[in-house]
Amino acid sequence: MKQLLLVLLLLGTFAGWAQGPAEAELVIKDEFYNNKPLLFVLTDLKKKYNVKVDYDEELIKKYRVSYWFDNTKFLEGLKGVLRDTKELTFYITEANTVKIVPKNSPELPKEARKEFDTRYRGVPTRADFTLVGRIVEKGTSENMPFASVAVLGTKIGAQTNVDGYFTLLKVPSDTVTLLVSYVGYKNATVFLSPKTTLDNFIIEIEPGEQELEEVMVMGEKTEVLKANEIVGMIKMTPKNLAKLPNIGERDPFRAFQLMPGVSASNESSSGLYVRGGTPDQTLVLYDGFTVYHVDHLFGFFSAFNYNALKDIQLYKGGFDAKFGGRISAVAEITGKEGNKNKFNAGADLSLLSANAYLETPLGKKLTLLV
Repeated sequence: MKQLLLVLLLLGTFAGWAQGPAEAELVIKDEFYNNKPLLFVLTDLKKKYNVKVDYDEELIKKYRVSYWFDNTKFLEGLKGVLRDTKELTFYITEANTVKIVPKNSPELPKEARKEFDTRYRGVPTRADFTLVGRIVEKGTSENMPFASVAVLGTKIGAQTNVDGYFTLLKVPSDTVTLLVSYVGYKNATVFLSPKTTLDNFIIEIEPGEQELEEVMVMGEKTEVLKANEIVGMIKMTPKNLAKLPNIGERDPFRAFQLMPGVSASNESSSGLYVRGGTPDQTLVLYDGFTVYHVDHLFGFFSAFNYNALKDIQLYKGGFDAKFGGRISAVAEITGKEGNKNKFNAGADLSLLSANAYLETPLGKKLTLLV
């Protein structure tokens, strides 16, 4: 009887540690399909990688697709494969199986899951602990400053500092779910487990890029700036500057002039007149250093290369006493640290200017950004 109880206990422990199907972490390194039948592609993937995909052969046999799996996660690659068909999609069933159906199929749930359920199902082992971690961009490991982290179902939350680090106090248990949000990036859901490290927990988030079918939008405007929950504070992602029309270089201060309470002396000026204050009454900080002149050549050239910026926040009022020395506003700019994973370079060219940037890792702890 004791042996039977021991076996049942071991089985229950193993089931508790089950973190979802192998497909959840499957990365396909190199598979190239050029104008191949969709049925052949799915059959080949099932044979080589033992993935579980359910579909109707009569439904998919008419489609031909082209796709290259290059260090691509299985589900991301499957999205790319089905994108060529323009008529098919997939969802995850309650049994954690991939099901391929037409986009207009009545079988498709209204809130279809696109990710595997990897929640920990066992008994928690830790309670009321402190979790310290860091939020980084997936693919570059760039730290994400001022991102929001919250424990689902509670009022416990925190915001990352300028280096992307956060601290959550009194986390109820090591099986809770964390919600991570950041402007310009996809919201992330993170499931904790007893194996989760508590002193350097790394969370990766992806840029909010999404390909949509052709649509007609009327009376809508792309969100370039976002008003934060903090009163008087506006937050902007430099990547969105490319969406704004401009004559000279892309300038974050020209973008802030579009917001209520902020204006300029003329159409080409980069100075910020916040609620009647003059530009010299606005404190501009770049990684903690004061910048005194941000208006170059009547605003045609920016004082900052937007490719080197990570995050910009403008406090129009109610800012902390630590800033001091200004009575109008505070513009806090955080610069990039450089790509920690791989070499990356780019260039911008306009009628009036040209610039380029380069970023690359130097060993495991250093990066170069030029």
